[in-house]
Amino acid sequence: MSSKEDENREKIRILANDGETFGPGKLVEVRDSNVNKAAQYASEVLFFDVVLQDSGVENVIPVVVKNQLNEYAMEIMQSDVQFANEVTMYRDILPALGADDLDIAPKFFYAQVNANGDHSTDVVILENLKPAGFRVAKDLFLDHEHVTMAMKKLGSVHGLSYRMKRTNMEKVMTLAKSLKPVRRNDNDPDGPVVAEAYFYRGFEATIHHDQSGIAKKAMEKLSKVLTERKGWDAFLTPEEPFAVFALGDFNSNNIMYKYDETERPIDVKFFDFGTSIYADPSIDIAFFLYMNTNEENRQKYWDDWFKSYWDGLTDIEPQPGFTWDEFSANFSKRAIYGFLPTSFYVPVMMNEELPTTVEEWLELAQTLEEKVNMAKTVGGDEATTATSNIVRHLYDRGFLKDFVDKFETPAAESTS
Repeated sequence: MSSKEDENREKIRILANDGETFGPGKLVEVRDSNVNKAAQYASEVLFFDVVLQDSGVENVIPVVVKNQLNEYAMEIMQSDVQFANEVTMYRDILPALGADDLDIAPKFFYAQVNANGDHSTDVVILENLKPAGFRVAKDLFLDHEHVTMAMKKLGSVHGLSYRMKRTNMEKVMTLAKSLKPVRRNDNDPDGPVVAEAYFYRGFEATIHHDQSGIAKKAMEKLSKVLTERKGWDAFLTPEEPFAVFALGDFNSNNIMYKYDETERPIDVKFFDFGTSIYADPSIDIAFFLYMNTNEENRQKYWDDWFKSYWDGLTDIEPQPGFTWDEFSANFSKRAIYGFLPTSFYVPVMMNEELPTTVEEWLELAQTLEEKVNMAKTVGGDEATTATSNIVRHLYDRGFLKDFVDKFETPAAESTS
């Protein structure tokens, strides 16, 4: 047994004996869960069962314990910032928004984040959803039912922001300032060149067939925007009245579904809020839809998915401060954001071997030549087709044209 496991077990024992953190009852034991320990890119994860006895009845509370990774991960991934953001979301922002009523996330039990730079004892303890039947979807590209359920729940989550904005904008701004932007490898001198290679891989086919020149202009503007604002800040900067507490990394690996006996999804919950930020809702919507759907389903169900999102939003806040048409126009000029992370992650996820640690990610390519070659080839022809289809969808929907014609680079820095 590792010292970290011992430390976490002792922490849980202390918390369980207070009669409040995990509820009433006398602590019987803290035992290993039958779920194996796991690693995320920004934290280490352990699983335990907290066994309490109250009035002769034994109650087993499955928990997941997250700790900080090493200093290397903090430097490369800003995992310390992500960790603090996640705690802020669970402890402060989600309860303030009323998210507990929607049951959108695992139950939050406890967190400790040190402000003095020593993160060795940082910890967050959450409900382990797996014993309740929740699990991450197994497929890279989700089917219509999975996407519809996630989009409606996402709309509800965003609706909570609009509800609070209508009644207490000052509180929204205070909470927004408590989240810190996560900037990974901003100082990498190879970054712009490598990003250009990933972008061109997806854009090449559409540029070749586009006689209007819109696709080429869109890629040129995209490169210019990212250079001027040093990263993705231009898309993250909140713009009212649309800004929300966005989940930031809204992807299938941070979503858990519960299934019925026929393997149809019947419930969904979200987790891992380390990159949450007060920003435009398009960063959640565009990334999720382009990362987690294939071209066939995008053609069939795109409008249906947006209706599900809008239904979820307006169920929570019928008057969000804008109309459907205004919302659609705002998304249209920002939809290209979804291509930025997917231009990298889709090819990598389609590769035969996936990295499991930060170190393995970085070892994929080290020199500029290796990085550019990886951008052009990782995932093979199937990955090239997948990212090309995303650009083609952006083009066919008019999203590239609206980005070229209507997207203005914000002058102000994001709320932080």
